Amino acid sequence: MKGKDSMPAAGRMTNLPSSDYIPVVGESRATTKPSLAPHARLPVKPAANMSVADDGPSLDVVLARLLGVKVERAAALLDDYDAIAPLARVEVAELRARYRLTARQATRLKDALTLTLRLLYGSGRERPQIRSSRDVTDLMRPRLGGLPHEEVWVLLLDTKNRVVAEIQLYVGTIDSCQVRVAELFREAVRRNARNLILVHNHPAGSADPSPEDVALTREAVRAGRLLDIVVLDHIVVGRQAHTSLKERGLGWGD
Repeated sequence: MKGKDSMPAAGRMTNLPSSDYIPVVGESRATTKPSLAPHARLPVKPAANMSVADDGPSLDVVLARLLGVKVERAAALLDDYDAIAPLARVEVAELRARYRLTARQATRLKDALTLTLRLLYGSGRERPQIRSSRDVTDLMRPRLGGLPHEEVWVLLLDTKNRVVAEIQLYVGTIDSCQVRVAELFREAVRRNARNLILVHNHPAGSADPSPEDVALTREAVRAGRLLDIVVLDHIVVGRQAHTSLKERGLGWGD
C-alpha cells in the first residue's frame, strides 16, 4: 500500500485517548478463537459426524448439511475460499458448474451467505467493541481474507472503542493501493469520531508490513495528532495471520 503526501487541514475536536486498546501480534487461525465474526477457512476435512466441543460442528459439516451433499464436496468448496465475502460473490451458474450443485443447492448457499453477511455487518447489529488487534481481525477477515486484490478500510470508533462505521476507502490491484492520507480522516472528521484504525489486506497472503505500509502509518499518526484523532493501530490481514503495526512500533514515536 502506497501513501501519497497529502495532509488534512487541522480541525477542532477534543479527543479522549483510549487506554483500553491492546495491540496483539496476529496468530494463525489454528490457534486464534474468534470473538466477533467466524473465520470461513477450513484447513482440514473431518468425518461427517465430527464436531468441535467449543465451537460446534466444523464448517464443512455445516455446509454439507445445508446443501445435502457429502462432507468431502463441501470441504472442496471451502478450500477454494478464505472468507465469506469472496464466496458470496460467486454466481449461481459458477457454483453449479464448478461444484456440481443443483440450482436449488446453489441458491440456498447464496441465500445463507447473504444472511450471514447481513447479520455480521447489518445496521441492526450491536456495535462491536474493539479491545485488541485480534478483535479487528475477527471483524474484518470475513471481508478481506482471500481477496485477489488489496483493499483499504478505516474503522471509526467512539470514546469506548465501539465501532461507529466501517468504511471501504480504496480497492487496488493485486499488490498495491494509492492512498491519500486526507481521505483516511475525511469521515472521521465529519462524524466526529475520536479514534480510528486502519486495516488492509495482503492478497499474496503474508501479513508482514511493507515499507510503504510503515510510511503511510507514520503519516497517518502525524495527521491524527493535528486533528486530535487517535490512530489506534494499523492492521495488516494476511491469509493465516495478522500484524499490528502499533504492537511492533512501526510508524509510532517518530
